[in-house]
Amino acid sequence: MAFPSKVALVTGASSGIGAALTARLIANGTFVIAVARRKDRLQTLLDAHGPDKVAAEPYDMTDLEGMPEWVNKLSPRPVPRAPGAAYPSNTRPSITILSHQKAHPQTNKATSRITTTYPTLDTIILNAGIQRSIDFTSPTSISLPNITSELTTNYLAPLHLITHFLPHLQSLKTTQPAAAAHIVLVSSGLALVPIPRCPNYCATKSALHSLAWTLRTQLAAHDASSHVRVIEVVPPAVQTELHSIQPDLVAAVQANFGLPLEEFTEETWTALEEGKEDEIIVGPAKNFAHVETDRKKMFDGMAEMFRSGSKI
Repeated sequence: MAFPSKVALVTGASSGIGAALTARLIANGTFVIAVARRKDRLQTLLDAHGPDKVAAEPYDMTDLEGMPEWVNKLSPRPVPRAPGAAYPSNTRPSITILSHQKAHPQTNKATSRITTTYPTLDTIILNAGIQRSIDFTSPTSISLPNITSELTTNYLAPLHLITHFLPHLQSLKTTQPAAAAHIVLVSSGLALVPIPRCPNYCATKSALHSLAWTLRTQLAAHDASSHVRVIEVVPPAVQTELHSIQPDLVAAVQANFGLPLEEFTEETWTALEEGKEDEIIVGPAKNFAHVETDRKKMFDGMAEMFRSGSKI
């Protein structure tokens, strides 16, 4: 069965896992709002698929302050409503970088433009991520701005985007009662078992993993948001730019390790289409799954206590 999404927003859509999932969504008949930093990559994506299938939105996920205003200022690119509708063949759509003004403090305003431009948006796939090695035995070599950038991209940006888009996703229960809404978080097998080489990356993905559990439980217990499904994709190491651009891995001739991207995408997409799992652990990452068994039982017990009215 097809993944039940009409319009999906994908962050980190210009390369790696994000680009692969974007291609699958488009093949699925889903209109994709592709978000990434690199304008040239987004232009290539737009040229390949056309504006009747994808909208390209350049944005740097580390700009949290500008995020509400960016969402509010998304250029209107309506999704063609009639099957097969398209833009004129002699029109080559182009990308315009949007100016980032100071963020408005109210998230309701931040979501107003996107809900108007893409009223059937039902899925956000928060995939953008970066990874850097850190050596605490050489503290003078550590870039604190890089650590902050990694934390922001991998954890704070998804947290902010969830906050901005939830009012719209919640509203679908009233405006489109039959619609299924999805928040898809792409974490990592290193969220379950960290490695010493990239401690901050592991910590950010562990935070995202924890957020997935608590967010899912909160939304499921609330009538206004029980239709919003929270899915976590837990990849193993995958052969993408995440590794190939890291100097230490390149120097060690280890920049191309991991599961081939095609295999990862096939397994992930099959699970998304089947719709049975809220936590999709892929490939070799399954080797870590058993460490979660007792922890999940304890979490479920604590969640039940809170549902019963306990606050501690």
